[in-house]
Amino acid sequence: MFLFKLILLILCSFNIFVISKALILPCDIPNEDESGICVKRENCPVYLKQVSSRDITNEKVAFLKSLLCNRNSELVHVCCPVNGDYRMPYIPINTTKIKRRNSTIEVKLASRFGSKEEDDKNFCGSQTFTSRIKGGDFAEIDEFPWMALLFYETIGSRRIEHGCGGALINHRFVLTAAHCVTGPDYESKGPLKFVRLGEYNIHTDPDCVLEEDDFLDCTDKPMDYVAERIIVHESYNPNSIDKHNDLALIKLNTSAQYTDFIRPICLPHMKFQPNLMVGNRLFVAGWGRTDYNFSRSVPDQLSLVKLKAKLPLVDLAKCSKVFRTHKLSITENQICAGGEANLDTCSGDSGSPLMYFDLQKIRWIVCGVVSLGYRQCGTEGIPGVYTNILQYVDWIERNSQY
Repeated sequence: MFLFKLILLILCSFNIFVISKALILPCDIPNEDESGICVKRENCPVYLKQVSSRDITNEKVAFLKSLLCNRNSELVHVCCPVNGDYRMPYIPINTTKIKRRNSTIEVKLASRFGSKEEDDKNFCGSQTFTSRIKGGDFAEIDEFPWMALLFYETIGSRRIEHGCGGALINHRFVLTAAHCVTGPDYESKGPLKFVRLGEYNIHTDPDCVLEEDDFLDCTDKPMDYVAERIIVHESYNPNSIDKHNDLALIKLNTSAQYTDFIRPICLPHMKFQPNLMVGNRLFVAGWGRTDYNFSRSVPDQLSLVKLKAKLPLVDLAKCSKVFRTHKLSITENQICAGGEANLDTCSGDSGSPLMYFDLQKIRWIVCGVVSLGYRQCGTEGIPGVYTNILQYVDWIERNSQY
């Protein structure tokens, strides 16, 4: 017993904030001889520092993904060094020598001889290598291929930076939040310059990951589109803090071509309510803030790599009670998810989709759009608020014809 307390004291004096006897599990760290300790992600500050790095290359992503441990847990666990920082936080990837995986996209008759509407139905909500969906902060390179990035020309500096997300729903339209394209929030970002599809790591080109079977999986070049037209829900009030009807559609200037890395997500069916129960886990993805785990970090430090999180659906009455203290009104046109420590959407994720996987249809369905939340993201007991897509399917379908 004395020895265990001594080990616990030593661990707490180095990298690990909180640890219990059940979590003292050894694990391997690439490029190091000494074993690390498998702990919850938020209990390893050196890992969090690496995730928020502004120099996050393909090699660093490979290293960080290799640190995942205790994969059977609902919570993300990583291999943390007992003492000091990671010595060599990268895994070398030689893109010229490693064999690349071939594209797996199927050529459907509809995509060659049929209508684009049939094409949308064939591809919506499908993605390649679905069996490889794993835990962790980083999405797989071909996971959630409907994700869109909105880039803005910042006021003053005139730099082009990403500031919102969205979801491709057919060849020509991206679904996003209204506050990403109009009102005070939009004006503070600067004008929308373009919408990007097929992105994974903003910092690198090409984006490549080394898979477990030693194949190199690389994305195609991401595609940028100018907004031909922006349709904001007519009942959205940009000056209201409640963010009711926070929904918009962006019509792309040309049709998006579907690949392994660019595909649409399915809309829910109006006549069939999804079997979503309170506590069910929903998925979110995006390039939002990663620094909310730090108390002294620079605010609004957005991720360069596509991230994901799994959040519980929260009872609407309970959510409404939480936000009533902040003088916010939550209605049935909104849904709430999250409320767990260090798991949340955050600044920069606005407009990104809240999703679930339909086991009967074997398709991903969008059920929400990131709308609003507490400034201190990832605060336990305070969920995020999303526009409830099920209430707007008719509006979306009427306004996304092409």
